[in-house]
Amino acid sequence: MKTAGIILSSTRIDIHFYNVIAQARQIIQQNFYAQQRQVMETSRIISQTNDEISAMITDSYNQAQATNDRVLTKFDDYIRGIDRYNDGGSTVQLPSGYAHAWSDRNGDYVITDDPLYNPNTGAAGSWHELHRKD
Repeated sequence: MKTAGIILSSTRIDIHFYNVIAQARQIIQQNFYAQQRQVMETSRIISQTNDEISAMITDSYNQAQATNDRVLTKFDDYIRGIDRYNDGGSTVQLPSGYAHAWSDRNGDYVITDDPLYNPNTGAAGSWHELHRKD
């Protein structure tokens, strides 16, 4: 006990030693924070890459689904024997196999293969030719 008391009472704080310890502590702390910044940057890059890959997979899936929908719709139209036409912003389904279709916008339609036929000639009403929707 007497020896421990002598050791404790004889110790002095050396300011040079204290400064070296503080500098070493600061260097270790700066290295730690630099490593943490690098880890965060790596994490950000990985997250961004994952988001881009996920978006590419989603876009690819959506494109494949849209293609399949178009193919199945065309097959369904073929089986049902219809063609789709644009009529003032809406789509109408008329029997297939005709070259021309006309509408009076009142729900009446005329379909024909005759390229010279015009329902406006000698008829009441205002007919306009429909364009096939592809």
